[in-house]
Amino acid sequence: MTKLAKSQVARRYGRAMFDTANEQHQVESINNELVQIQGVFQAIPNLGTILTGAGLKNPEKEALLKPLLDGASPLVHNFLQMLFDYGRLNDTVAIIDEFKRLYDEQNQVVSADVTTAVALDMNQQQRLMASVAKRVGAKTVRLNVVIDPAIIGGVIINTNDTVIDGSIRNQLNRLRQTLTR
Repeated sequence: MTKLAKSQVARRYGRAMFDTANEQHQVESINNELVQIQGVFQAIPNLGTILTGAGLKNPEKEALLKPLLDGASPLVHNFLQMLFDYGRLNDTVAIIDEFKRLYDEQNQVVSADVTTAVALDMNQQQRLMASVAKRVGAKTVRLNVVIDPAIIGGVIINTNDTVIDGSIRNQLNRLRQTLTR
């Protein structure tokens, strides 16, 4: 039996969880629950390793997992239990990332990394989100704003598969290339 790569595990389990949640009309609530669980695994980076490793016996691992299972909906409880049973808890963050990707795709949500030379006020952020949503055909845009004075001015937008570089630095570089030809 071949060992699956982490990305394959994430795709398979994330898709299975998403499809099941969709069939049961629970995508929204399951997404919210999984985001909280992912937060726990991110806050304790070695939790997945502890729960899948050989350092503890199963009863000790189950005791660590119990608080997550007790607060979970039946679907998420069964999902976490299955990951535990198959030794896949180490892949939980990647699996939930895949679930969230599918959720975003279904709901036409796009994340955009935005680099500016100065901080944007809320009005500027709202206009930028509307502009990006229109350009990429999304209903909602989540911005992750990074301030980098090195771009001098303007904005660089990076979404899933699109980069829009409207920075002054880029314009100066293009001008420099044109003049040196």
